[in-house]
Amino acid sequence: KILDAGCGTGDKSVFFALNGGLVTSIDLTENQLKKAKELAIKNKVYNKIKFKQKDIVNDSLKNLGKFDIIISTGVLHHTENAYKGFVNLSKLLKPNGVIIIALYHKYARWRYRFIRFMLHNLISKDTETLRVWLDKSWFAGPLRNAPTNSIFDRYLVPFESYFTLKDVKKWFYSNNIQFIN
Repeated sequence: KILDAGCGTGDKSVFFALNGGLVTSIDLTENQLKKAKELAIKNKVYNKIKFKQKDIVNDSLKNLGKFDIIISTGVLHHTENAYKGFVNLSKLLKPNGVIIIALYHKYARWRYRFIRFMLHNLISKDTETLRVWLDKSWFAGPLRNAPTNSIFDRYLVPFESYFTLKDVKKWFYSNNIQFIN
């Protein structure tokens, strides 16, 4: 049993389902879930994946069950409380289960962080205004071939936080989960 927490467009969920996993896919946004469902249908695994709209930080996740594997990559650092999201997910882990997370490192993404800071402080803090501005601006020239979700992820997300390996190890140890790598 696998939980894809923050499944986005469903790439990982479909991969796991194609390889025998019983997958539950959750995401905050209805539009992402719609795309994930379309991908599952296209790959003929729709019946092997349960899709649910959930907020990792604020929703009760108890009714999802327990999982052998929980994967949440590129998600927690975009929530308003990444640690709380991790705690909520870790409660769904079966004994001897594995939780896989990927977070932005505290000292990474300086270029994007600087541009993000400038955009949000000089242009607008409103995501839709920034999206329109980026689409029309000379600045977006080099980004025109980048996937829309990549531009959103770099510059427009409402939350972005950063962590050290030491921070993340504390998360694991304080939730009685063995940190492997």
